[in-house]
Amino acid sequence: MLKQALRETMRSIVPGFFYSLHFQNPLRYNKPLVDLCRQPFITSDCECPLIVMNISFYLPFTSLSGISASQTGTAADGDPASCSPTTAIHSDQHVHAGFSAVDHDHVVRNGFDGMMLCDFLRRRHTLHVASGYCSRLAYLKPWQYVRLAGERRKTMHLLPSTAPDVWLSCHCDETAPDLLGPYCSQRLSLPYIIYQPLQTSTDRQRLPTYPGFLLNRYALRAADLIFTNWRSDRQLLGQLVLQQRVYHLAPRIVPDDFTFDLVSRRALRDQWSTGERRIVMTAAMLRPGAKTVGVQKVIDSCAELHRRGLDILLIIAGDGLDRALLERHGREKLPGNVIFLGKVPRTELYRYYSAADVFAFPGIRESRGMVYLEAQAAGLPVVAFGDWGAADTVIHEKTGLLAPAVQPKLFTDYLERILTRRDERIAMREAAKIHIRANHDAAAGYRLIEEIVADLVARHRRAHRRLSAGR
Repeated sequence: MLKQALRETMRSIVPGFFYSLHFQNPLRYNKPLVDLCRQPFITSDCECPLIVMNISFYLPFTSLSGISASQTGTAADGDPASCSPTTAIHSDQHVHAGFSAVDHDHVVRNGFDGMMLCDFLRRRHTLHVASGYCSRLAYLKPWQYVRLAGERRKTMHLLPSTAPDVWLSCHCDETAPDLLGPYCSQRLSLPYIIYQPLQTSTDRQRLPTYPGFLLNRYALRAADLIFTNWRSDRQLLGQLVLQQRVYHLAPRIVPDDFTFDLVSRRALRDQWSTGERRIVMTAAMLRPGAKTVGVQKVIDSCAELHRRGLDILLIIAGDGLDRALLERHGREKLPGNVIFLGKVPRTELYRYYSAADVFAFPGIRESRGMVYLEAQAAGLPVVAFGDWGAADTVIHEKTGLLAPAVQPKLFTDYLERILTRRDERIAMREAAKIHIRANHDAAAGYRLIEEIVADLVARHRRAHRRLSAGR
């Protein structure tokens, strides 16, 4: 049995390492079905499908081993950790989601986005935990190959009883490639969808994660649909798969979670003894690297404006390994005019956004920059670098000002411009709130995903009926 498990595992894993030599189509046994299912999308009226979801999350507060995205009833706080590992939501209209939660112990850029998608889908559809297997760096652990083979067999044994319609995986990358989705969807003849994958270019790959890069690329090429909200990733993904299989969705939040609150604004400004000072806010994880460099830039820009005669109070939300270093830097550059809030619960951030006059953060190498969406939803104009994620969320000269990274002085000048031009600042505040609700509302984006998935399932069903009728 051990020899059989090893043979089965290596047969499914090794093609990922030698992808240029051998490519396995995930639905190779149903080639006519593949052709039919990859036609351009068309609007169709169909019964609501039962989506099978293999959702792999990175969570900041818990691992997902044994946690289901489906639950009976609704928890009072909506906390997914309260879900039962075996129960599922059933409604009159179903999407059946066979759900494989990949266990991770660290946070990635879009784990919360995956949680919001799951929470949205379970209101109308059924999600099932298919596996609690942790794929993080599993390709570097030979003893995990046997476990992977066992997880695949167990998943293949359990999922058919739930009659799934589609397999959906979330947030796979080279450190945690999807090792279940391509295999299981192929053998169950299910459409395979990946939500928010990460794919880096080959010139950035280095051992020991290069095998994971190849396995991740293998999964991406096997997918029938890929959803991404990063323009840079879309370009890379477009080099791997057909463009019509990659859907770009703008990054999204729930705007109501960050509504401007006048009461909080007045209370906090009184608490901080703001007086006539203008408040600049920034928010980031204070970890070594680009985040720390970005916060340092904000401190330096505010110090420069202070020298120019502007009375500024800088508010910094966030915590991390470099907090002490940044606090020293702040005391040197802005003595008495900088406040470190530490870690602020997400549910409380709207209060601090409401108290500020402008949000400033360069966003060096930021893929999305969710803080820009949150700040604008609360009515804050944004100052950032326009080379990275801010360009996808901020409208230059309308909801904020974007400086090229090669002109760091312009970042400071833009910050001064917003702080000194009251009418322009107020206009940007109102435009920012409208922009987020119109273009970055999470519910609207998830409804679009729901419609696209339902259409794919409908075409998949029609293809099966055609094949059955032709026999």
